[in-house]
Amino acid sequence: MQRVKTYMSEAYKLRNKIVHGSAKLDKVITLDKQDVPIGDFIEEIGCYLRNAIKNYLYMPERKSKDQILKELEDSLFDNN
Repeated sequence: MQRVKTYMSEAYKLRNKIVHGSAKLDKVITLDKQDVPIGDFIEEIGCYLRNAIKNYLYMPERKSKDQILKELEDSLFDNN
């Protein structure tokens, strides 16, 4: 669970660099004192996001914003 939060936090920082036109993006991201190649990082983030989107689309009923956010967060950890 902490790994996903760490990755998502770093992904948001990377998103900000892209949106705000950072002149240089690093080829390696340091997470928990370990270097992760940007390609591997993007691949893992993509898996988390795809799982969250798939789970959202399969929701059978309309729920409150808080319920949806909770389920989306939980779905990040479900690899099915």
